[in-house]
Amino acid sequence: STQSTGEYYVKSWELSNGHYGKAQRQLGNLAFTKDEWARSAKHFRLALEINPSYGSVWFKLGCAELKLAEYDNAAIAFTRVVSFYPDDAEAWANLGAVYIKLNKKDQAYYALKEAAKHKRESWRIWENFLVAALSLGKIQDSINALNVLLDLKEHDVDVQVLGYLIDVTIQELENKSPESEVIHRQIKELMDRIKEKISTNPDLWALYAKYWTHFKNYNQVVEYRMKQCRSLQMSGWERDLTKIKSLLPALQALVEDTLKCQDESLTYSTKLFLKSVLNKVKMFFENIPEVHQLSNILEQLG
Repeated sequence: STQSTGEYYVKSWELSNGHYGKAQRQLGNLAFTKDEWARSAKHFRLALEINPSYGSVWFKLGCAELKLAEYDNAAIAFTRVVSFYPDDAEAWANLGAVYIKLNKKDQAYYALKEAAKHKRESWRIWENFLVAALSLGKIQDSINALNVLLDLKEHDVDVQVLGYLIDVTIQELENKSPESEVIHRQIKELMDRIKEKISTNPDLWALYAKYWTHFKNYNQVVEYRMKQCRSLQMSGWERDLTKIKSLLPALQALVEDTLKCQDESLTYSTKLFLKSVLNKVKMFFENIPEVHQLSNILEQLG
């Protein structure tokens, strides 16, 4: 049994006058499997004082210290692990996580870059690397991380992060910074890749519209606004007041961008689309503020 095993190693430790390191390693393992972090850490430290050349023990000690929020000690432990095993992705990832907790951004970035290099298929590592890269303003690395995450998670993208990167790209272009053209090309390629994989997220279409607004390419903007509106029209939307309310700002943006185009055929197609939206809503709701708002949005097109 576990208890008799534990007693055996306690006795072995006593008989060795504190020289039998294996006893402390095994006692540490027993405590570790029971999630007794403080006790396991104490045993592992004693074992490592006798023989510090066990990388696996340093790893478990680091994990226990991470659980105990002893981040400085955990950093030392995981640093020892990667000195033994330089291609251990989990040790690098844990070291990165510890440095994030310690707000040591440069070290976190370096550790997580190593982790990603050795375990490219782990989306968790790439998400942490993305956090570290963003915290240091490393835009090209952040875009690369989003690209990898898109490969690993297929139909999932962090809209907030993408929005931030689009804002930064626009800022860099306005400031004519040295890397602005490279970033511009990379973010455009990323958006094209996302569009191929994810076509029903209205927030993404809104971001694309915002991006192309910067270049005053309003025909492209209107196309994305239309897709934003259509992706907000999920099944049964015309019966659901909450869904109608969330559609209104997108319709208003569509009209404003259509007017900027000064293109008669585009204005006509937007008008037809809005009339169809209004008619569908009127089938279920008549005298409500949202219907009046819809009518007002439509009237702006003349």
